[in-house]
Amino acid sequence: MPQQAHYEVGYGIKVQLPNKLLRVGSDRFMQIEGINIPANIQAIHEHCQELGNSLIMVAIDDELAGAIELEARLRPEAQKVIEQLQQRGLALYIISGDQEGSTRKLAAQLGIKNYFANTLPENKIPRKLC
Repeated sequence: MPQQAHYEVGYGIKVQLPNKLLRVGSDRFMQIEGINIPANIQAIHEHCQELGNSLIMVAIDDELAGAIELEARLRPEAQKVIEQLQQRGLALYIISGDQEGSTRKLAAQLGIKNYFANTLPENKIPRKLC
C-alpha cells in the first residue's frame, strides 16, 4: 500500500512504499532524480526515439529497474477531423510533451507541418503562434 505519492507533471511519478521508493517517468525525470541510466538503456531510448516511440523508465530506490516502450496510436476519427480543419484553412500545430521523434512521427501521420516537442504543461498555452 503506497504511503505517499507525488506526480511531477510532465516528468513522472514518485510513490513511497513501506520499504521502497518507486519512480516511473521519462529519462529527464530519472536524470533530475539522480537515477543513473546505463548505456544499454540509453541506446534503447535512442532507438525508440528514432522509431517515434517513447520509453518510460522505472526505478526502485536509486536504481533503474526497467523500461516500457510506448507507441502512440491515433484514434480512428483523428485523420478525418484534421482533414476537416485543414479544409477550413486553419493553421494546425501539435504541442506535445513527448520527445522530438514521437512528435514528428505523429505530425507526419496526421499531415500537420507545425509542431513543438518536449513542451512542459506550463508552456503549452501558446502566447502567439503567428
